[in-house]
Amino acid sequence: MKNPDRALALIGKEEKSPSGGIDPLRLDLMRAWCYNVKRDYLQVEACVRRGLANDSIRLVPERNIPYSRLLVEALVRTNRYEEAINQCDSVIGMARTTGNWNAEAQIFCDLASIYKQMSYNSMAERCFDKTISLMKDSKDVRDMAVLSTAYGDYISFFIDQGRIDDALSAGYKKEAVIGRMSMAPGPPPGYIDREYGYLFTKMAFLLHTAGRKRESERYHAKFLSTDFSKTIEGKNYAIPFLISSNRFREAKALNEECIAAFANDTVSYEYLQLLQHKADIERRLKDYQAASITMKRCYTLRDTIYARESASEAQKFAVQFQLKEKEFELKMANANATKRNIFLTGITIITVLLIVLLWIARRNLSISKEKNKALANKLDKYIAEHEEHRRAYGESVLDVGESTLEAQATEEASESLASNSASESITSGGEGFDYGKFMKMESLIVDKKLFLEPRFGRDELCRIANVSKNDISPMLRRYAGADNVTDYINRLKVEYSIKLMSEKPYLSIDAIAAESNFTSRSTFYRVFQKICGMSPAQYQKTKLE
Repeated sequence: MKNPDRALALIGKEEKSPSGGIDPLRLDLMRAWCYNVKRDYLQVEACVRRGLANDSIRLVPERNIPYSRLLVEALVRTNRYEEAINQCDSVIGMARTTGNWNAEAQIFCDLASIYKQMSYNSMAERCFDKTISLMKDSKDVRDMAVLSTAYGDYISFFIDQGRIDDALSAGYKKEAVIGRMSMAPGPPPGYIDREYGYLFTKMAFLLHTAGRKRESERYHAKFLSTDFSKTIEGKNYAIPFLISSNRFREAKALNEECIAAFANDTVSYEYLQLLQHKADIERRLKDYQAASITMKRCYTLRDTIYARESASEAQKFAVQFQLKEKEFELKMANANATKRNIFLTGITIITVLLIVLLWIARRNLSISKEKNKALANKLDKYIAEHEEHRRAYGESVLDVGESTLEAQATEEASESLASNSASESITSGGEGFDYGKFMKMESLIVDKKLFLEPRFGRDELCRIANVSKNDISPMLRRYAGADNVTDYINRLKVEYSIKLMSEKPYLSIDAIAAESNFTSRSTFYRVFQKICGMSPAQYQKTKLE
């Protein structure tokens, strides 16, 4: 499996062997595994569906489950989430019928990942909890490995939701599971060390984010004691913690070492992440010219990766089409006259149906385009009016003074937020805060692009607005229509991303998301869709048309 092309060649050789020692269905399953390693998910689906069409697989749950799990992964990888969810439900039913709670737990973990990608967060959380409840008491090392993976995914899920305390809680539980695995026979060499290394550096970052700096340093020291920390992958994982703890020189040294290791493979998401870390470090070291050059490299690399993936997908579809075409020719060659007439009649009916469906799809597409265009124009008009409104109010400064606001939005604000006494010094100004003051405040935030700062949040906003933490949310609901501070900052980021799409139409969606300071493409899509009622790609396409 480490060399799937050689494995496929061996499978082909065995298939042609006169002895026929291996069952053809077993060969198809092995072939599907090979294509899964190669990430050729259309071929995976073809192999798996051939197996599931056979009664000896379809009607026997013990054989059906591994085929179905492969099919789920193929469907997810080709963005067919609804089909994948239906397939998961089928596997859960078979697992419960046979008492295979291990398979049930794994498929719930798969379901959690699917719902997470679809931004159905409550459903994803329920599936994560179900996986953990099924596995938490098992003493089998393979079950514990699945449980450890589930906790790792849960940590990432909580981080995306901004639920740091929940992420830490999941991290402590994962650490306990790894400890139990280390005492059991079976884990492959290096597995426990890698699991600990990954967890320790993640915990160090989360604890530092939560303000528990002493404990975060302790976890970083535990990370450094692992063999994983000495690998390129481990050093890459350590960089976010070093950046968050202002150890920029250490982060820069590790980043340069990791980048040097990618000398022969620089067109990858791993290398792109290293470049993004590099730009972040350069910005924090105030080397803005170098950071700008690095970000341009990031944009170029991201577009290169996208172009390569698009070409690869096109090639896969071409191969799939050729295979279908050959199967069709064989069927035609073996068909008799009666079957040929039936086939031609069926083709005629299908063609008519396809024409009708194509017409309906084209009509729906036209309607969708018009709706998107109207919505995009409405967005543009709103942003222009809102910007003009801000400009009108922003000609004067807030009562507290512009210089004071700027100081509160930078490093001094960050230092004051670290102490409890500083948070208590924020005065309540919500009651006397009128719309004019709010617009002046927002004008300053937008002009200085404070909302793009990684650490900009509720405390900084309270300090700039000179209101208490209890007053900030009612103020935002009243004057900005935002439920909370995060919602308000996201609205400013989305507005900024829309301006970028107009000013820099050559940028990709990923580049827009990064420049607007969204943590990931999926987060950008979710927030943009919620606020604007359409996806970033739809808006960008509408503007280009």
